[in-house]
Amino acid sequence: DAFIKSYEKAAEVDKDPLASQDDVTNACKDLLFKIESINLETEPPTAVFVINGTDTQIIDNALLNEEFDLKFTDNGKLSRFILNEKEFTIDGTEDTITFAEIQDALKEGNGEEGKNTLTVCDSVLSDDGYYNESTYTFYFDQTAPEIEISYSTTELTNGDVTVTVMSNEALDAGAVPEGWTLSADGMMLTRTYEANAEDSITVKDLAGN
Repeated sequence: DAFIKSYEKAAEVDKDPLASQDDVTNACKDLLFKIESINLETEPPTAVFVINGTDTQIIDNALLNEEFDLKFTDNGKLSRFILNEKEFTIDGTEDTITFAEIQDALKEGNGEEGKNTLTVCDSVLSDDGYYNESTYTFYFDQTAPEIEISYSTTELTNGDVTVTVMSNEALDAGAVPEGWTLSADGMMLTRTYEANAEDSITVKDLAGN
């Protein structure tokens, strides 16, 4: 804004046939000073999760199941962020938005239902809108998997019985109960029993629910 005002003033002096040498000199000096004061801002703003007070990088398609705040930083001036098409105004070089503020815009659930798109913009304007921006995608999932249990037979038998646990979402391969086998797509657990048994198992989805 300061540069534009100085430029307009210099243009007026340039077109004024009655302008004195001092007017011309002063307009030139002011315009050169304003040009030297312009900062070219090309770095995009950034966003991180703040989980339990610790900044955590948002990697592409990050998956989390605990509440978090969002922290934004920029080397110039922040302008706004858009979470799942809902716009929020921010102002400054650093700002933190709490979970309570974004909760209504957040998609939570299993798989695609919990996919979120976040875009943060600074205040640099180009002809077609905001120039410097960063976009992140992440999943927020606090919903436990739903499972169905079936048996290869429920009739009296002296043979083996295979138990199948079907999930509505992929399960964590690192948390498979002992003695069970997880399918390649992560959606099914199986175990074959050779004798009567009463078992209790815990399964987890990829977010840890």
